[in-house]
Amino acid sequence: MFEDFYKFILHKSDDDLFYRFSSIEVDGISPYLKRIRDFCLFNREIVKKELESLKGSGIEKWVLDASNSALHLLLAQWGLKYKQLKVFCDRSKPLQEQSIFFNPMINNENQVLLELNNQATPITYNLAGNIEFVDSRQYHGIQLADIFSGASTFILKENQKGKYANYPKEWSNYLSKSVIPTISVFPEVDYLEPEQLSFKRNVLILEELVRRSAKKIPLLENMSEFIILVDHYLRLNLFEQKNI
Repeated sequence: MFEDFYKFILHKSDDDLFYRFSSIEVDGISPYLKRIRDFCLFNREIVKKELESLKGSGIEKWVLDASNSALHLLLAQWGLKYKQLKVFCDRSKPLQEQSIFFNPMINNENQVLLELNNQATPITYNLAGNIEFVDSRQYHGIQLADIFSGASTFILKENQKGKYANYPKEWSNYLSKSVIPTISVFPEVDYLEPEQLSFKRNVLILEELVRRSAKKIPLLENMSEFIILVDHYLRLNLFEQKNI
């Protein structure tokens, strides 16, 4: 859906956008997706301006790709252990076309940490030179990385299915030693449970963002106070329900 939004917002008129994201074309759309769609439409001018600013930069078509961010976070973690990094990557268009992003890290000896969730997280590292993009068929290190990636995906998927009784669970012990918890992204299904406080809170925040967008109210104005009030209301309501 959002790939469509990206494509149409750049090349189509407002009428095309309204038609593309209207209930006429998308039958049975989730009410939550509908509100996200409404948010996009109310803020279409801002989104169009942002996307227009990326034209000619070489990164506009990769704006939703996570390869760049994932590599940056991984290198930052490795930079805590190694003084300087010489990096080889499998050939990747998103990374190659955005490789300029990594240039400031070449011979960068300054280590900068940012506090996230009460934990010091590195945001810099020291590269020995430009990242080299190579043919995985000729570099054993890249082949090993592909094997590890494929095995990790298999373990996570099969453990969820419960199809195999033994070895995926046994292999998980080896996988966990190589996972960096602070930067690894795993699905948190609890956030999809309608009875969970976090789900209710997120829905109310989304509704407020849509309301503000419709009325052209600044999105972040006093938003922290709003979230505190919503959280307090939901916790109080949940406490009362438990004691009925």
